[in-house]
Amino acid sequence: MNVIQQIVDILQQYPEIRYEFRADAIRVLAPHGNGYEVALLTYPQPYYTVCLATWHMEFTDENEAIGTFLGGLSEDYRLEVTSRGGKDYLWRIQYQESYGWRSGSAVGIFQFKFWRRKRIRYLQNHIFATAKTNTFLEHLRDAARRELQPQRGHPKSDWRRVRDLHPNLDEAAVGEIVENVAGVYQLIDDICRRRLRQEHPKSDDLEVQTMMMTIARPGPRILESALVERMHLPSEERLQQVATIMVDKVLGRRL
Repeated sequence: MNVIQQIVDILQQYPEIRYEFRADAIRVLAPHGNGYEVALLTYPQPYYTVCLATWHMEFTDENEAIGTFLGGLSEDYRLEVTSRGGKDYLWRIQYQESYGWRSGSAVGIFQFKFWRRKRIRYLQNHIFATAKTNTFLEHLRDAARRELQPQRGHPKSDWRRVRDLHPNLDEAAVGEIVENVAGVYQLIDDICRRRLRQEHPKSDDLEVQTMMMTIARPGPRILESALVERMHLPSEERLQQVATIMVDKVLGRRL
């Protein structure tokens, strides 16, 4: 069953949800004026783009894409929207934690009236009253169990894409970047998992992995570009620096 059909099967349990879909995309309409539209698009390779209003993130793992899509329908996610002069220019995703709201990655535009007074508002869907008691968590738990299997791997880099996007690199450097991507993904997971264990010391492995499923990881192309920019660094330092940047800035987590 493909990703779109999996989501449709879940949404069909909630007749009040207004949604549209086709073979390669699905969107849920904003339920009210203070909510936002949630969409998922699929592409070859495969990879996925999840959109919460203007905020968006690419995924190579279907479970992470579905988890973020469903999370966007719940009260556990919200969007912090910044505007100036009545024009929105920055959208930041936030996640509900036991201690409050945690900020994640942001998407912005540069055409705005910077001299006007800044205004911040919050958009939130209430389609799922809480992710802790509905299909959203059930899906994440099932996905988390699969993630805990030892054969489960990380998204892979593409040698041809790296070569085409960075023609100044020789073959040895391209191969090194491809290998480095896997290492960065592992470091990202290790950092996030360690942080979650610190925040939730009573959680078991499954509960920690379930929380990991709500963290939007960057796509391989983002990692590839960040690694290319740091080719002058020793390999170990390069990987650690990129992983730290992704956790701090893209994922919104501080070490």
